[in-house]
Formats: sequence, structure tokens, C-alpha cells
Amino acid sequence: MFKELFSARSLQTAAISLAFGLIGAMALALIGSIFFLSAGSSWASKLSMVPGLSHMMSDASGSGTVTPNFFQFLILVMVLGVSGQLSPNITGGNLSLSSFGVSGHLWMPVGLSGVALVLGTAFGAYWFARKFAIRFKWTGIVSSVIVGVVMGFVYLILAAIFPLTLGTGSMGSIQAKAILTGVSARTYFMTLLLAAIGAFFGYLLAQYASDSNNVFTAAWKWAHRTRGFVRTLLDAAFIYAVVFTVIGFICLIMLSSNLHNGQMFMLFPILLPYLSFLTFALGSFGAVGIDVPGYVANLSLFGISNQYGGSISAPWQLWLVFVVFLITTFYIALRAAARNIYDPAYAGWQHSWKSPVATLVIWLIVTFLFTSVTLGYTMQSDTSDVSLNIAAWYFLVAAVWSFLIEVVALTFGPAMVLSMGGAWKLFVGGTVRPTPAEVTAYAAACGAHFGRFPSQVAAAAGYTGPQQSFGGQPGAGTGAPTAPAAGVPVQGVPVPGAPVQGVPAAGTDAAAFQAQGGAPTVQVPAGAPAAPAAAPVAPVPVAAPAAPAAAKAMTPQQKKLAIIISAIVGVLALLGIAYAVVNSTVFSADNTVKSYLSAIASGDYDKANGISDPQVANGKRTLLTNAASKGDKTTISNQRIISATDNADGSRTMRISYTLGGKSMTDILTVAPNGSKFLIFKNWNITTPLVKEISVYASPAITNFTVNGVKVGAKNATASDSGTYTFKVYPGSYTVEPVTSKYLTADSTTLTTSSESSASISAEPTDALADEINAKIKDKLDTCAKSTDAQPEGCPFSMYGSDDDYRNIAWNITEYPTVTTDDLSIDSGSFYVYGGEAEVAYEYKDYDDSWEPTDSSTSFSISGQFTLDGDKLDITLDDD
Repeated sequence: MFKELFSARSLQTAAISLAFGLIGAMALALIGSIFFLSAGSSWASKLSMVPGLSHMMSDASGSGTVTPNFFQFLILVMVLGVSGQLSPNITGGNLSLSSFGVSGHLWMPVGLSGVALVLGTAFGAYWFARKFAIRFKWTGIVSSVIVGVVMGFVYLILAAIFPLTLGTGSMGSIQAKAILTGVSARTYFMTLLLAAIGAFFGYLLAQYASDSNNVFTAAWKWAHRTRGFVRTLLDAAFIYAVVFTVIGFICLIMLSSNLHNGQMFMLFPILLPYLSFLTFALGSFGAVGIDVPGYVANLSLFGISNQYGGSISAPWQLWLVFVVFLITTFYIALRAAARNIYDPAYAGWQHSWKSPVATLVIWLIVTFLFTSVTLGYTMQSDTSDVSLNIAAWYFLVAAVWSFLIEVVALTFGPAMVLSMGGAWKLFVGGTVRPTPAEVTAYAAACGAHFGRFPSQVAAAAGYTGPQQSFGGQPGAGTGAPTAPAAGVPVQGVPVPGAPVQGVPAAGTDAAAFQAQGGAPTVQVPAGAPAAPAAAPVAPVPVAAPAAPAAAKAMTPQQKKLAIIISAIVGVLALLGIAYAVVNSTVFSADNTVKSYLSAIASGDYDKANGISDPQVANGKRTLLTNAASKGDKTTISNQRIISATDNADGSRTMRISYTLGGKSMTDILTVAPNGSKFLIFKNWNITTPLVKEISVYASPAITNFTVNGVKVGAKNATASDSGTYTFKVYPGSYTVEPVTSKYLTADSTTLTTSSESSASISAEPTDALADEINAKIKDKLDTCAKSTDAQPEGCPFSMYGSDDDYRNIAWNITEYPTVTTDDLSIDSGSFYVYGGEAEVAYEYKDYDDSWEPTDSSTSFSISGQFTLDGDKLDITLDDD
């Protein structure tokens, strides 16, 4: 086995499987990355608010968000697609979040990128395993594991090379970078598992369904040749997948419409098939659990309930999903009933437990491994986890539905199928198709235990010659066939697929076939086709549709050409439809405006800035950021486009409306094409941003104040005049108040851009301000008292006379003036107080030139100015 496993052809097959898997995953991830590319830099600012990470970034000087490049987005979607784990981190020097006691994690359910990984590895493995006749056991099995192991390392390497950059900043002398990395054990394990599963089925089908040119038709043929509970599972899985994939797309379209964001639709590679699984579980009496710290809720057909006993009704659309599920399940049951008519060997209650048990196991795996949404973080001793998952007990519900399918198929289902006349064609697709003799013989030659027809069935299929050792000449041996040499195609046998024991070949009279295990013989009236594509008949003769006339068969070359042409036409049609849909939704002028208004309404002003430049200098955009949108009812709502007019220059004028402060407002936006996106779509740019003005008057004493909690001042205003500052803002409601200070008490003032758009800050001084000013006055007067000059410079007191007539001057403050809040003017930022007393002792020259000691007193007042910036107080005393 080792020689065969490590042969050049085996290694080449594994490499091709690996390459096709990676290409498929990247192709689907490319579509998902378009959403992030079109979102601009605003999304990165949101990710940078991850708990712990935001704290680290805020401590960094000069920190800011960074728009990641295309490859970082691509790898992000690939990691999310395999349900890999994303973790925030900080790089630079020896820094890491773990050194701060912080960690975080996020993973999504398996997305279409992960599905493409499975299909790609299966496609590559099938193609070359069939070409080189690679044996499934054990070469194919071990090779599948090798493909998974290598693919896991490829994902880890790509995730390590292209981490998602969220922002940069300096921490001391270290240049730090905030990233989101997909390097984790979960990423490796999930990638390994998905790639190994895909390659496993590729190798499997290469042996058991190799009478096809690609893995997709091989899977279809193999599935239609299976019997019993395996066929029931495959039938149900395929039909449910088709129906609920459509429902998943509908949900995504509704979500995009409700959020007024057409770009959301581009997330389908990430949100599918998860939305399909969710709607399937909800529509079949399952539940979806929502677990948030302090709040646990469950959504089901019967409503949304939480741990406090509260509940609200579920959307009526869920009951519509239930009806679709019920019809689909009944259709699957009737297909199983039709199969029981043609293949009664497994039509017994002794087999009815197999499908429910298999369904139970499959849903256990799906629920806990492939459909989990988890977000969590740990910050020192604080731990928080958020999850959105299908209820853990749902596997029991799924098993019950699977058993009900068996019940219908074993009871009244066959009678219903037989009573439908010509409508039986709707259900006959569920019957077992015969396996070609050469396919069975090839599988037997590869060493499969069930790889040989029973003799009577082989004869019916036309395989009547002596048994041969494949790889030699016909009739060369009479013993059991030997396996083909490694890498050598079987001579005389088209490279084949999985056998099904006990199924009659095409053209064999169904009445002549006795099912194995003592099952009853099915009587088919004359004239009815014996192949499973024929109409089902009752055990007693009834009229059956006549067999259709044989049509002239197409040559292999004609079939191949028809398939190629059909594929090309189909792809072109799909591309045309996809282009039309995407161009009229995601990249339309209307969607640009809707996305812009939705960003403003949701308070995502950073995203709005990315959609349309507000045409305001960077230093003046302080109130055009997400920080200014915080608070209750601060943004617009009920935003919509009223009308649109095409202009001669190619631009469009959009008349919009929105609600603000209970008032309905209208406005005009102009949108013009500006280059292209991805070469084929117009890039619409809003040339008249929805930017308004507010004005705030503040006294000279107040140098800074807050608007919706954002600290602003003169440097942030687009204009200022005599204490009135003008700021650019998005439509909304804004609360103005001084920066929190122990020196002022003030009431907040709220203004809106829809009505009152100007406000004045009204504040009152506190005793703390008076005390600080008194302390400042005392310090100055004490300094003045130390002077020996008759007229101390900058002091509020003095004595007059010739300097030659006085000496030994000494000042003493006998009464300090006391400032009260009544003496303070916030509007002018000044104060004035009197009542100070000073005593001066000195010697004066008498008429006989002798010096005589004496003293005197004087009263004085003092004034000055003050400015406030929060708790920072600056006091300037006037020089008297």
C-alpha cells in the first residue's frame, strides 16, 4: 500500500485535489470580499472597538484605523468560510493582547467558501483518481487525510501572511499594530476536516461511480443507485438543500431590503448555507438559541421567549416556511414510497429505524460543528460570550421527521402514488437506477466486498462471460478478479462507480427480479417499462402508460458538444442575470443613496464619510464621526427616496425624506458617476453631502464644551465670531454642555438640525471656583506684602511720596478681599472684589533730616479674568 500511496500518480492526484479545493474556496471568497471592499474603512473602525482591543488602541498615541488590502479581505472570508477562528491581537515589539490579560475569538458557520473547498477537492480527486485508477481502500482514504492535513497548513500560512490590519499607533517607543488573525487550532482543524471530506468522496466516487466525466454527474449517478436508508438520506438532503437554499436567498434579500443596504446581499458566501439551516430548523418545529450575557432567548414558530418568562409572537413568515417544509417533506416521503414499490427489499419496518438514527447523528455533527456563531472575549477577570445556535436538542426533532417519512413510505404512501395516474412521474425519480455491470465489476476488481453482481443479476445485465482478472485478457482466469495495478487503467472497462446488489439492470423485466432477503416479488403488468423510470404499478394488474418509442441516441461527441454548449449558454445567462441584478441593486445610484442614508440613520457616520466626502477639512470633522451619534434618538429615521430625476450630464437628483424630532424633513441629494468599480460597474458618488450646521455660543471663560459627549472647541469649528462657533454635522439631535468641571454647574441644551439649530451655554460658578480665585488672590497679596517699595509693582495698593523721604517700608495685609460667586461673571470670564485692607510701616524724613517711624493703612480692590477647560483653571489678576 505504501508503494502505491507514495507513487507519482497518487501524489499528483492529491496535489490536483489540493489545488482545485484552494481555487474553489478563493473563487467564492472573492465574491464575499467585495462587500468588505465596498464598505470602505468604516467597518475597520467598528472591528477596532472589540473589547480590550479598543482599550489598547485608545492608549496608543496617534492611533487610527486602517483600511485592509484586497488579500487581507480575501483570506478573512476564506477563514470565515471554513468556520475558522478569528482572534484580535496587537503586534509590535513584544506586545500582545495576552500580555494585558486580554483575548477574544469569533467564528461563523461554514460558508459557501467552505462548501467550494469541499467540492473543489472532490472534483480534483475524482478527476485524477479516475484517470489513474487510484484504489479507494486504503490509498484513497489515506490520501484524503493527507490532502486535509496539507490544506490546513496552507490556510494557516495564508492567515499568518495576511492578517487583517485594523489600526496602528505608538505605545511609547514601540510602533503597534492592531490585527485580526485567523491563525488558530480551530481554523486548522476545520480546514483539514472539510478538505478531507471532499477528497474522500472524490476518491470514493472515482471507484464506485467512475462512468462519468466529472464528480458532479458521478455523485448524481451514485446517489440514484443507492438503496434503503442511504437513498432516503441523500434524496432528502438534496431536495431540502434546493428548497431551503432558495429560502435562504430570499431571507438575505429581505434582510438587505429592510436594512436599506444592497451590499448586504454580497455577504451570501458567508451567510449561506447558514440561513438555510436556520430557516430549516425553525420551519420544522426547531428553535434558535440566542445567548448574550444577562439575556437568553429562543426563537421558534411559537415566538421569541426569554429566561424572564417574557415572549413575543414570531413573524408570520416563519409559518409560511413551515408550510413549505411540510409540503417538501411529504414529497420526499412519496418518492420513498415509489422506491419501495420498485425495490421492496428495504420496504419493511425492520429498516425504518436506520434513516432516523443516521439523521440524528448527522444533525448532531452539523449543529455543534458547522452551524455555530460564537463571539467572546476575556479581559482580565471579565469574560463574555455571545452565541447564536440551533437548539442543541434539535437532532431529536430531525430524527422524528425522518421517521415520519419512513412511516408514510411504508403505509399509505404507495397507495397514493399508485392512485395518481400520470402524476407518478413526479415521484419516480426517487426509485433505484440499475448499476452497469462494468461499474460493478470494476469496483470488485478494486477489492470492494460488494463489488460483484449476483450471478442471476449479472446475467440479466448482459455480463455473461467468464470472470476475468482485470488488467489481463478476457477469460484469462476463473477466480475472483484481481485489483488493477496501481495507476493502470482497467482494460476493456470504462472507469467505473459504486455497485448496488440486487438491482435489475435496464431492460430486465421487473417481474423477474426477486428481491434479496425473501422480499415479495413485485408484479408488473405487460407493457410497462421495467426500468425504474417506468410508472409504478400495483401488485395486481392495472393499466400502465405505454413505453415511449425509442429515440435516436446521440453519439458521445454530440453529447459532449451539447453539454459544452449548454454549459456555456447557461453560464453566460447566469452571468448576465447576475450582472443585471447586481448592477441594479448593489452598484446602483439608488443603492448608494440608500446605503448613505442608512449609515446616517444607524449612526455610522464614518461609513457615511466613506460613501460621500462631507467636503469639510479633517480638523473640522469632529462631529462627523461615529462618536457624535451616540445617545437616544439622536439620528434620523424613516429615511427613503421619494423621487429620482435623471439629468442631462448623467447625474441623478434624488429627493429624499426622513424623520427627525417627530418632524418629517425633505432634502435633495445629487449623485453622479465617478469612474467604475471592478471595471464593469458604475461608481456612483454623492456630490451634495447631507451635511448641516449648528451654532453654539460660549462665554470667553469656557474654552471647550461637549456636543453629544464629543469635546470640541474653536479649533473644531468651521467659523467663529465673538464666542459663537459653527460646526458641520449630519442631520440629528445634539446635546450641548460644558466639559464636566467642578467649577461650573450647567444645564445641557439640546438642539436639532430640523428646527432650533443654535444654542447658548448657560453656566453658574461654584464655590470651588471662588475658593480657587481667593487662593490665587491671597498668594498674590502675600507676594506684594513682601515688597519694600512704596508702590509695589503689579499690586493693588501703594503709598505716595518721594522715595527720598521714606525708608524701611514694610507692608502687611490686614484684610484679604473675599470673592463670592456673586462677584464672578461667567459670561465675561471676569471678577471684581473690594474690601481689602493693607497696613504699611515706614520711617519718614523730618524737617531736620531726622528719621521718624510711623505707620498708616489703605483700602484696595482687585479684579481679574479666568478661563476654564474642564477642571483646568487659569486665573489672571489685573495689575493695578
